[in-house]
Amino acid sequence: MLHVLSNPAYYASTVYDPIMGFGGFMNLNLMESSLLDNLKTTAQLFLNKSKSHLADETIQTIIEEGDVADCILEVAKNNKAGLIIMGSHSRKWLEQVLLGSTAEDVLHKTTLPLLIIPTKK
Repeated sequence: MLHVLSNPAYYASTVYDPIMGFGGFMNLNLMESSLLDNLKTTAQLFLNKSKSHLADETIQTIIEEGDVADCILEVAKNNKAGLIIMGSHSRKWLEQVLLGSTAEDVLHKTTLPLLIIPTKK
C-alpha cells in the first residue's frame, strides 16, 4: 500500500480527503515547521489501520513524496508489481466520465494492468 504526499496545501482543505476519507490529518497545524513529519505520521497511521483491517501482515506500506503519478509508477516498478490498484476521487459528474488527472496520468504511462476504484462519500 502506497500513499504519496505531493503538496501540503491539499491537506489544508476541510472538504477534500487526501487520505481517502481518513480525517486524522484535519488536526494538523499547517504552520508548524514539522508539517511534513506530521503528514507522514498521519498517512502511516492510515496505512497501518488499513493493513490491520485486511489482517495481512505481509502487506508492505510505503510513503513517498513527490508527483503522485510518478511515485506510483516508480514504486510499482521497484517492487515488481503485477497490478496497480488506485482510488480516484470523483467529485463532479464530469470526473465520472473522465478520470482524474492522476489516474489518467498513471493509465497512460503504465504497462501494468490498472484497477481504478472510485471513492465516494
